Amino acid sequence: MTLLITGSTGFLGSELVNVLASQGESFDVLARNGIFRSGKKVLECLFNLAEFQIPSSKDLVGYSQLVHLAWNGLPNYESKVHLRQVGAHKQLVLNAVDAGIEAIFVSGTCLEYGLREGALSTSSVAQPTTAYGHAKIQLLQFLQSLKKTRIFTYAWGRFFYLYGGNQNATSLYPSIQRAIKVGAPLQLLTNGMQIRDFISVQDATFAILKILREGCDQEIVNVGSGNPIRVKDWVNAQIPPDSGSTIETSPELWPNYEPFAAWAADPFN
Repeated sequence: MTLLITGSTGFLGSELVNVLASQGESFDVLARNGIFRSGKKVLECLFNLAEFQIPSSKDLVGYSQLVHLAWNGLPNYESKVHLRQVGAHKQLVLNAVDAGIEAIFVSGTCLEYGLREGALSTSSVAQPTTAYGHAKIQLLQFLQSLKKTRIFTYAWGRFFYLYGGNQNATSLYPSIQRAIKVGAPLQLLTNGMQIRDFISVQDATFAILKILREGCDQEIVNVGSGNPIRVKDWVNAQIPPDSGSTIETSPELWPNYEPFAAWAADPFN
Protein backbone atom coordinates (compact mmCIF):
# COMPACT_ATOMS: atom_id res chain seq x y z
CA MET A 1 0.00 0.00 0.00
CA THR A 2 1.62 3.26 -1.09
CA LEU A 3 -1.08 5.92 -1.58
CA LEU A 4 -2.74 7.82 1.28
CA ILE A 5 -5.61 10.27 0.72
CA THR A 6 -7.09 12.94 3.00
CA GLY A 7 -10.43 14.62 2.38
CA SER A 8 -11.89 11.44 0.89
CA THR A 9 -15.48 12.38 1.80
CA GLY A 10 -15.31 15.82 0.19
CA PHE A 11 -16.49 16.77 -3.29
CA LEU A 12 -13.18 16.15 -5.06
CA GLY A 13 -11.91 13.47 -2.68
CA SER A 14 -14.99 11.28 -3.03
CA GLU A 15 -14.66 11.38 -6.82
CA LEU A 16 -10.99 10.46 -6.58
CA VAL A 17 -11.56 7.42 -4.36
CA ASN A 18 -14.46 6.25 -6.54
CA VAL A 19 -12.31 6.40 -9.67
CA LEU A 20 -9.40 4.64 -7.98
CA ALA A 21 -11.70 1.92 -6.67
CA SER A 22 -13.28 1.42 -10.11
CA GLN A 23 -9.80 1.00 -11.58
CA GLY A 24 -8.85 -1.57 -8.96
CA GLU A 25 -6.15 0.66 -7.50
CA SER A 26 -4.95 0.26 -3.90
CA PHE A 27 -5.13 3.21 -1.53
CA ASP A 28 -5.80 4.12 2.09
CA VAL A 29 -7.77 7.08 3.41
CA LEU A 30 -6.94 9.14 6.47
CA ALA A 31 -10.13 9.98 8.35
CA ARG A 32 -10.90 11.52 11.75
CA ASN A 33 -10.43 8.33 13.77
CA GLY A 34 -7.84 6.40 11.82
CA ILE A 35 -6.53 5.12 8.52
CA PHE A 36 -8.89 2.94 6.50
CA ARG A 37 -8.50 0.49 3.63
CA SER A 38 -11.57 -0.81 1.77
CA GLY A 39 -13.75 0.63 4.52
CA LYS A 40 -11.91 -1.18 7.32
CA LYS A 41 -9.72 0.52 9.87
CA VAL A 42 -6.08 -0.50 9.63
CA LEU A 43 -4.59 2.03 12.05
CA GLU A 44 -5.93 3.84 15.09
CA CYS A 45 -4.97 7.53 15.05
CA LEU A 46 -6.61 10.94 15.33
CA PHE A 47 -6.93 13.39 12.45
CA ASN A 48 -8.73 16.66 13.10
CA LEU A 49 -7.24 19.75 11.52
CA ALA A 50 -9.42 22.10 13.58
CA GLU A 51 -8.17 20.51 16.80
CA PHE A 52 -4.57 20.12 15.59
CA GLN A 53 -4.77 16.35 15.89
CA ILE A 54 -2.30 15.00 13.36
CA PRO A 55 -0.98 11.45 12.83
CA SER A 56 2.63 11.06 13.87
CA SER A 57 5.36 10.31 11.38
CA LYS A 58 5.35 6.72 12.69
CA ASP A 59 1.67 6.43 11.67
CA LEU A 60 2.56 7.43 8.11
CA VAL A 61 5.46 5.05 7.53
CA GLY A 62 4.96 2.75 4.55
CA TYR A 63 3.35 5.24 2.19
CA SER A 64 5.13 6.72 -0.79
CA GLN A 65 2.45 9.18 -1.98
CA LEU A 66 0.10 11.54 -0.16
CA VAL A 67 -2.88 13.31 -1.75
CA HIS A 68 -3.90 16.02 0.69
CA LEU A 69 -7.35 17.39 -0.12
CA ALA A 70 -8.78 17.89 3.38
CA TRP A 71 -9.65 21.44 4.42
CA ASN A 72 -12.05 22.90 6.98
CA GLY A 73 -14.26 25.97 6.69
CA LEU A 74 -15.49 25.85 3.09
CA PRO A 75 -17.35 27.39 1.35
CA ASN A 76 -16.94 30.43 3.64
CA TYR A 77 -13.78 31.84 2.07
CA GLU A 78 -13.54 34.73 4.54
CA SER A 79 -13.65 32.65 7.74
CA LYS A 80 -10.73 32.96 10.14
CA VAL A 81 -10.80 29.18 10.55
CA HIS A 82 -8.72 28.98 7.37
CA LEU A 83 -5.77 30.76 8.94
CA ARG A 84 -6.13 28.97 12.27
CA GLN A 85 -5.71 25.53 10.68
CA VAL A 86 -2.58 26.25 8.63
CA GLY A 87 -0.28 25.01 11.39
CA ALA A 88 -2.03 21.62 11.38
CA HIS A 89 -1.58 21.27 7.62
CA LYS A 90 2.11 22.15 7.93
CA GLN A 91 2.57 19.52 10.63
CA LEU A 92 0.87 16.86 8.53
CA VAL A 93 3.15 17.61 5.57
CA LEU A 94 6.23 17.61 7.81
CA ASN A 95 5.26 14.30 9.41
CA ALA A 96 4.62 12.82 5.96
CA VAL A 97 8.09 13.81 4.75
CA ASP A 98 9.68 12.55 7.98
CA ALA A 99 7.88 9.22 7.45
CA GLY A 100 9.52 8.82 4.06
CA ILE A 101 6.64 9.83 1.82
CA GLU A 102 8.34 10.75 -1.44
CA ALA A 103 5.59 12.56 -3.37
CA ILE A 104 2.87 14.90 -2.13
CA PHE A 105 -0.10 16.39 -3.99
CA VAL A 106 -1.87 19.27 -2.24
CA SER A 107 -5.02 21.06 -3.37
CA GLY A 108 -4.66 24.78 -3.80
CA THR A 109 -7.10 27.31 -5.26
CA CYS A 110 -7.34 29.89 -8.01
CA LEU A 111 -8.31 32.32 -5.22
CA GLU A 112 -4.59 32.50 -4.49
CA TYR A 113 -4.38 34.82 -7.51
CA GLY A 114 -6.76 37.28 -5.86
CA LEU A 115 -8.14 39.98 -8.13
CA ARG A 116 -5.71 39.40 -10.98
CA GLU A 117 -7.51 39.55 -14.33
CA GLY A 118 -7.25 37.58 -17.54
CA ALA A 119 -5.24 34.48 -18.38
CA LEU A 120 -3.48 33.35 -15.20
CA SER A 121 -0.33 31.28 -15.46
CA THR A 122 1.45 29.51 -12.63
CA SER A 123 4.10 32.23 -12.86
CA SER A 124 1.51 34.94 -12.13
CA VAL A 125 2.15 36.58 -8.78
CA ALA A 126 -0.29 35.37 -6.13
CA GLN A 127 -2.14 38.21 -4.40
CA PRO A 128 -4.94 36.58 -2.39
CA THR A 129 -7.71 38.73 -0.93
CA THR A 130 -9.47 36.05 1.15
CA ALA A 131 -8.51 34.27 4.35
CA TYR A 132 -8.78 30.99 2.40
CA GLY A 133 -6.37 32.20 -0.26
CA HIS A 134 -3.90 33.54 2.30
CA ALA A 135 -4.00 30.26 4.24
CA LYS A 136 -3.30 28.23 1.12
CA ILE A 137 -0.36 30.48 0.20
CA GLN A 138 1.12 30.00 3.69
CA LEU A 139 0.96 26.23 3.26
CA LEU A 140 2.50 26.45 -0.21
CA GLN A 141 5.36 28.60 1.10
CA PHE A 142 5.98 26.02 3.81
CA LEU A 143 6.22 23.28 1.17
CA GLN A 144 8.62 25.38 -0.88
CA SER A 145 10.80 26.05 2.16
CA LEU A 146 10.76 22.41 3.27
CA LYS A 147 11.80 21.32 -0.22
CA LYS A 148 15.11 23.17 0.26
CA THR A 149 16.17 20.91 3.12
CA ARG A 150 14.31 17.63 2.52
CA ILE A 151 14.16 15.16 -0.36
CA PHE A 152 10.64 14.84 -1.75
CA THR A 153 8.59 16.07 -4.69
CA TYR A 154 5.31 17.94 -4.62
CA ALA A 155 2.57 19.20 -6.92
CA TRP A 156 0.33 22.07 -5.85
CA GLY A 157 -2.93 22.00 -7.78
CA ARG A 158 -4.58 25.40 -8.15
CA PHE A 159 -8.13 24.36 -8.91
CA PHE A 160 -10.40 26.69 -10.82
CA TYR A 161 -14.20 26.37 -10.78
CA LEU A 162 -15.06 22.74 -10.12
CA TYR A 163 -18.53 21.41 -10.80
CA GLY A 164 -20.26 18.05 -10.61
CA GLY A 165 -23.18 16.08 -9.31
CA ASN A 166 -21.94 15.44 -5.78
CA GLN A 167 -21.24 19.11 -5.08
CA ASN A 168 -22.53 21.15 -2.14
CA ALA A 169 -26.26 21.63 -2.70
CA THR A 170 -25.94 25.43 -2.60
CA SER A 171 -23.40 25.49 -5.46
CA LEU A 172 -24.27 26.58 -8.97
CA TYR A 173 -24.24 23.23 -10.77
CA PRO A 174 -26.59 21.42 -8.33
CA SER A 175 -28.90 24.44 -8.50
CA ILE A 176 -29.03 24.08 -12.28
CA GLN A 177 -29.86 20.38 -12.00
CA ARG A 178 -32.68 21.05 -9.53
CA ALA A 179 -34.17 23.68 -11.82
CA ILE A 180 -34.03 21.31 -14.81
CA LYS A 181 -35.65 18.51 -12.83
CA VAL A 182 -38.76 20.55 -12.03
CA GLY A 183 -38.74 22.78 -15.11
CA ALA A 184 -38.34 25.89 -13.00
CA PRO A 185 -36.32 29.03 -13.76
CA LEU A 186 -32.82 29.23 -12.35
CA GLN A 187 -32.19 32.38 -10.33
CA LEU A 188 -28.59 33.53 -10.64
CA LEU A 189 -27.33 35.56 -7.72
CA THR A 190 -25.32 37.79 -10.08
CA ASN A 191 -25.76 39.30 -13.53
CA GLY A 192 -23.85 36.35 -14.96
CA MET A 193 -21.47 38.49 -17.00
CA GLN A 194 -18.32 37.50 -15.11
CA ILE A 195 -15.92 35.21 -16.95
CA ARG A 196 -14.79 32.00 -15.30
CA ASP A 197 -12.92 28.77 -15.99
CA PHE A 198 -15.14 25.76 -15.26
CA ILE A 199 -13.74 22.24 -14.99
CA SER A 200 -15.69 19.10 -14.16
CA VAL A 201 -14.74 17.18 -11.05
CA GLN A 202 -14.09 14.18 -13.29
CA ASP A 203 -11.54 16.07 -15.37
CA ALA A 204 -9.92 17.46 -12.23
CA THR A 205 -9.66 13.94 -10.83
CA PHE A 206 -7.99 12.66 -13.99
CA ALA A 207 -5.51 15.53 -13.72
CA ILE A 208 -4.60 14.42 -10.20
CA LEU A 209 -4.17 10.82 -11.32
CA LYS A 210 -1.98 11.88 -14.22
CA ILE A 211 0.21 13.91 -11.90
CA LEU A 212 0.54 10.97 -9.51
CA ARG A 213 1.51 8.63 -12.34
CA GLU A 214 3.92 11.03 -14.03
CA GLY A 215 5.47 12.16 -10.74
CA CYS A 216 4.69 14.94 -8.29
CA ASP A 217 7.60 17.08 -9.43
CA GLN A 218 5.32 19.60 -11.12
CA GLU A 219 5.35 22.07 -8.20
CA ILE A 220 2.55 24.58 -8.99
CA VAL A 221 0.00 23.51 -11.63
CA ASN A 222 -3.24 25.12 -12.76
CA VAL A 223 -6.11 22.64 -12.83
CA GLY A 224 -8.69 24.22 -15.09
CA SER A 225 -10.11 23.95 -18.58
CA GLY A 226 -8.28 26.96 -20.00
CA ASN A 227 -11.57 27.98 -21.64
CA PRO A 228 -12.92 31.36 -20.49
CA ILE A 229 -16.71 31.67 -20.62
CA ARG A 230 -19.34 33.99 -19.19
CA VAL A 231 -21.18 32.41 -16.29
CA LYS A 232 -24.53 33.09 -17.95
CA ASP A 233 -23.40 31.37 -21.16
CA TRP A 234 -21.99 28.39 -19.26
CA VAL A 235 -25.26 27.96 -17.36
CA ASN A 236 -27.22 28.14 -20.62
CA ALA A 237 -25.04 25.38 -22.04
CA GLN A 238 -25.99 23.09 -19.14
CA ILE A 239 -29.75 23.48 -19.72
CA PRO A 240 -31.35 21.22 -22.37
CA PRO A 241 -33.52 23.24 -24.79
CA ASP A 242 -36.63 21.19 -23.98
CA SER A 243 -36.25 21.31 -20.19
CA GLY A 244 -38.52 24.29 -19.68
CA SER A 245 -35.93 25.95 -17.47
CA THR A 246 -34.80 29.50 -18.04
CA ILE A 247 -32.27 31.83 -16.43
CA GLU A 248 -33.22 34.81 -14.32
CA THR A 249 -30.32 37.09 -13.49
CA SER A 250 -29.81 39.52 -10.65
CA PRO A 251 -28.47 43.08 -10.84
CA GLU A 252 -25.87 42.08 -8.26
CA LEU A 253 -22.23 41.78 -9.27
CA TRP A 254 -19.92 38.89 -8.44
CA PRO A 255 -18.29 38.62 -4.97
CA ASN A 256 -15.79 41.40 -4.31
CA TYR A 257 -12.99 38.90 -3.68
CA GLU A 258 -13.19 37.62 -7.28
CA PRO A 259 -11.98 39.31 -10.48
CA PHE A 260 -14.34 40.07 -13.36
CA ALA A 261 -12.54 37.69 -15.72
CA ALA A 262 -9.92 35.03 -14.90
CA TRP A 263 -9.00 31.65 -16.34
CA ALA A 264 -6.08 29.21 -16.49
CA ALA A 265 -3.53 30.18 -19.11
CA ASP A 266 -1.61 26.92 -18.76
CA PRO A 267 -3.96 24.21 -17.49
CA PHE A 268 -2.35 20.87 -16.68
CA ASN A 269 -3.41 18.17 -19.12
